[in-house]
Amino acid sequence: MKETPPWRTDPSPGKDLARRRRERIAIGIVAVLVIGLTILEANLAAVGGMAFSSNIIIFALINLNVILIVLLIFLVTRNVFKLILDRKRNILGAKIRSRLVFIFIAFSLIPTILLFVAAANITTTSIKSWIGGRVGVALTNALDIARGDLEKEAARLSGVADQAASAVLRKRRKISLKASLEKARRGSSPDVSLLVVGRAGVLAASGGVTGEIASQIRSRLKGEEGNVVRGGVMTFIGESYASAVRRLPDGRAVVAVKTIPRHEAKKIREIAKAYDEYHQVRLLDDPIRASYIATLILITLLVVFAASWMGIYLARQITVPIQMLAEGTEKVASGDLDVRLDYRSDDEFGHLVGSFNRMTADLKGMKKSLEDANVSLSSTFEELRRRSRFIETILTNISTGV
Repeated sequence: MKETPPWRTDPSPGKDLARRRRERIAIGIVAVLVIGLTILEANLAAVGGMAFSSNIIIFALINLNVILIVLLIFLVTRNVFKLILDRKRNILGAKIRSRLVFIFIAFSLIPTILLFVAAANITTTSIKSWIGGRVGVALTNALDIARGDLEKEAARLSGVADQAASAVLRKRRKISLKASLEKARRGSSPDVSLLVVGRAGVLAASGGVTGEIASQIRSRLKGEEGNVVRGGVMTFIGESYASAVRRLPDGRAVVAVKTIPRHEAKKIREIAKAYDEYHQVRLLDDPIRASYIATLILITLLVVFAASWMGIYLARQITVPIQMLAEGTEKVASGDLDVRLDYRSDDEFGHLVGSFNRMTADLKGMKKSLEDANVSLSSTFEELRRRSRFIETILTNISTGV
């Protein structure tokens, strides 16, 4: 029959306080980082275009998630291997500790895995819908519509530019260039501004054209960045204006400009910005998905680690008083009745340790009473033996005298 090896007590029940403190600090740091990463990634879309264009935040989050995942894997495997080694070394309480830990991990891991799979699918679907083709098509169509309206307006302005150029060529010397533009504008469209641009800049202007738009038109005239329509007229469009340009034989250019309202220009700028950001995000599709999946893995490992730590903590609450009782029982069995266990708790184990202390105190009192009774009996026995010898001596002398 195989004999069960003797139980071994944990050689350092009170020496792991520093290790527990380090583990608690590590748990706190990891938990804070996980919560911070979750909040940051939940609001990642609101960080702005700079974050997506630089790509630094995305890849920094992925690297930090990987580091935290490796740290949590190390902590979890360390706890599991310590339980296995304690069980193989037959440490008292290792079996119940390992059972509690594995039960806690199993009960927490099953729903966590289900939630992980569901969250991963939801995240992937959300990212696909967020960065999907429909969004890109919608943004492209919206931008094309806005630009198409501006191009139509610029094509309409080509006739105005032709008329203004004809008016400038027919003007008399006594009439100023600005007056000629004013006359041409009143005869075509009052809401259109007219410019005459030369090598030195804007020579004359009629209407409410801002300096910024005039500067943009001059820059584009130098590079000839426009669409040529009928009769050699070029058209330019911007975020807030549409224009048509007619070159004069002397090198000057007559420009017809139509500015759009501010709220419409703002909407066009927002559409263009969203279009640019969308294409930047499309490049980060896989990194963003990997970052979210890594965060979900990190949360899963954190739950597993918390479950294992909770199991170890609860098992320690059970095994520590059992270990103390086992050590105290061995001392009592060896004859040491001065054992007193220092364990204070309001639960059943505290009452059990208190009963053990009372039992050892009662045994010590009974032993002392037995020792005192034994001493008393020994002295009485000696007194009786002395008296018996005395009487025997007297009786011997009496028989001799007779």
